[in-house]
Order: sequence, then C-alpha cells, then structure tokens
Amino acid sequence: MTSLITNNSATVALSTLRSINSQLDTVNTRVSTGKRINSASDGAAYWSISTTLTSDNGALGSVKDAIGLDKNTVDAAAGGLKTVLDSLNTLKNKLTTAMSTSADRGKLQQEISSTLDGIKSVSDNTVMNGTNWLSVDSSATNYNSTKALVSSFSRSTSSTGTSTVNVSASYLDTGAIMLYDKKAAATTVGSTVTGTAAVATAATQADSTDATLTDARGAGFTVAISTATGAQGGFLDTVYSVAFNTFADGGTGTDTIAGTSDDPADTYTAGTAAAADDFSISKMDISKLSNSYKDLNKIQAYVKVVDATIQQLTAGATTLGATSSRLTSQQNFAQSLMDTNTSSIGNLVDADMEQESSRLKALQTQQQIGVQSLSIANSTTSNLLSLFR
Repeated sequence: MTSLITNNSATVALSTLRSINSQLDTVNTRVSTGKRINSASDGAAYWSISTTLTSDNGALGSVKDAIGLDKNTVDAAAGGLKTVLDSLNTLKNKLTTAMSTSADRGKLQQEISSTLDGIKSVSDNTVMNGTNWLSVDSSATNYNSTKALVSSFSRSTSSTGTSTVNVSASYLDTGAIMLYDKKAAATTVGSTVTGTAAVATAATQADSTDATLTDARGAGFTVAISTATGAQGGFLDTVYSVAFNTFADGGTGTDTIAGTSDDPADTYTAGTAAAADDFSISKMDISKLSNSYKDLNKIQAYVKVVDATIQQLTAGATTLGATSSRLTSQQNFAQSLMDTNTSSIGNLVDADMEQESSRLKALQTQQQIGVQSLSIANSTTSNLLSLFR
C-alpha cells in the first residue's frame, strides 16, 4: 500500500542518513583532532586517566624547568669557585716566594692585592637568577645557607583510592663555599692556631768569656680552618688568630764550661712567645714584613691558611660538581617520565589514523548512497500522479 501521508521508505532512508552523518561527524572530529577520546562522553575512564597524566606531565615539565634553574645556579657558583681557586693558588705561590729573604715583598704585595681584588670581583658577580652563593649577607632576614633544590614530582594512590602528590627536594649547604659575608660578625676571630717551640740549647762558649748566647730559633705551628657557623664569616673575610712561639735572640740559663774552675757564669735572657697575629686572607699584607723569624713564620702562617682554604674550597667545588651531575640526572629522569606519560596518553586517546581514514571514506560513500536512497523514497509519491492522469 502506498500512502500520501506516511512514506515509510523515506523515513527509513532519512534515519539511516542521519546515523551516517552522525558517524561521519565523529570520524571528522577524530581526523581533525587526532584523538578518539576528546571528552568524557567519548570514554569516561580513558578520558579521566589521560587528563590526570596530562596534568602530571605539566607538573613534571615545571619540575624539569626548576631543576634547570637550580642547575644553572650551581654551575654558576662552580664556575666562580673554579676561578677563585685558580687565584688562591696564585696567591699561595706569591706568599711562598715571599718566604725568600731576598724577595721584594712590596712588589709581591701589589700582585697579592690585585689577586685579592680579582677574587672579590668574581665573588660579588657570581650571580644567577638573583642568587649569589659566594658573597652573602648571613645577617639578612630569612637567610639560610642550606638551599633546597627541586628534584622530582611523584603521585601515589592509597588503598582507599585517594591520590596524593609529592614534590621532592635535595639540599645543598652553601656554607662550604661561602667566601665573603657582609655580617658584622665576619670580623670576629675564628680558629686559634698554636705552635710548640723546640727545647732551648745553650751554645758552647770560649773559656773565661762572658757572652750573650745566641738562640735564633723558630717554632713550628699548625693551622686549622673550621667552616662552623657563628663567629666566622666567609673563608676570605674571617679573621684567624695564629699564635706561635718565636724567641728573641738569647735565652735564660747558666752555661758552665766543664773542667774549668775559673769559668764565670755566662747568662742569657729568655725570649718570650710572640703575640698572636690576627689576619684574614682578604686583608693580608706582607709589604712591611722583615726577614726576622717572627715575620717569616707569619708569612708561613699565611701560606698554611691559604692552602687549608684551598683544600676546603676544593671539597666544596667537588660537592657542587656532584650536585650538578645529580641535577642533570634528575632532569633527564623527569624527561623520561614525561615521555612515558605522553606515550600512555597516546595509547589511551589517540586515534588510529589509518583506520579512521578508511572509515571516513566508507562513510562518505554511505552518505552518498543514503542521499540517493532518500531521493528514491521521496520520488515514490510523484509516481502516483501518473495513475490519476
């Protein structure tokens, strides 16, 4: 039966065409976006997981950037410290030369002062991202020599399904590389260094001769440098106290020439221990030092302090190098996690473009057939007109 009011064939053809158009829209969206899951309605579970992974990737990207900034700061400090160490070695060489009794200490002091000025300039200008670890002001509010360096980001899920995130950090104590400190306490006496004198021995004198015995002895001493906080400032502006025993010519005692009854007593006056010498590397001055045992021992004390400082700063530079390597490793690991997350997201939501291309072509063909089918169904009523002619 053919009806003028209801065209069942046209209704079926129209419904089919609508379904084809809907599928075609979906495929077009997938082809244009490259994703088969574009919203929660396309697949709630996959969309939720991929959204979380995308969020984590953003956090990991920020962690990677933060690690990069921290690494730049560490590398800047390491570069500045290397230059300072080279200058301190030069300084030690100049002081060693000054131990010679024929050295021109005035000229050497000019070179020493120039070297120290260069060290100060490098320290003050080793700034990265507004941070300077070599020249600081520990009296500033909220100052902390221990620096937190971002290292990782992680997400964990408890047995109840609650998800938590954690940003981890590694810590670096910059007190081991601090060269200058603007706080007033930096001028406080630091480590006290003491030495022990040798036992005095009287020289043999000629018979029946009164003479002052000559005792020109220097004393040994050791130098210790501490990086403890408190009274000390930076390695170069902390004032160290070096105390060592240097005796004046002569001593106190009685010299008896054995076997001679008429030998008068020869006496000598004891020398006293020299007063402690307070100095800092940044302000040391050898220009006025003489060739006396006391002054030569003072120069030797300077050499020992500079050498001990070099050893301490070398250890600090080693720590910086290890920290830089660790940050590079953590940065690479963060990138590896990002790559893994990106791959996981792709597996969940990315469209299979070969498959979608085939479907698109098939649906376009079906659409054309559906249009023709609808056209045929709609032409059925017009064929009835011939029956009424």
